[in-house]
Amino acid sequence: MFDSKTVFSDDELLGRALKNRPSFWDSELNRPSSGFFRVSSGCSFNRQGDRSRIELIEVTANQFYSTDGKSKVALLRVIQLLDMNLFIVKDQGNSINPYHCCVYQNQQQEKITYANARKLAESCEVVEAE
Repeated sequence: MFDSKTVFSDDELLGRALKNRPSFWDSELNRPSSGFFRVSSGCSFNRQGDRSRIELIEVTANQFYSTDGKSKVALLRVIQLLDMNLFIVKDQGNSINPYHCCVYQNQQQEKITYANARKLAESCEVVEAE
């Protein structure tokens, strides 16, 4: 198991593609819902790594196609997750996407709590890919 603080830099961006599902979007607040971050198998993100911010957004957005033609990506910095004591695991076995990682509530890889999912939804930056 990796220590999130030694594998990821605090300022590194993580991107998560917003799928076009009503349960993942809070239309009243015009942002992702907490459910978007509550995934039992780990909340998947793409790491920025050595890529530019624009490249991270474009690659992440292209993983899912929106029916309205506008792909959105939720961005968070590693430090935001570490400040909530969330645990980030780099996916070593993913040969298709070497930038893949998963975020969990703790080292036991439990689903992110509702309270932390709500904080992530409130603090993420949502960008629209071009």
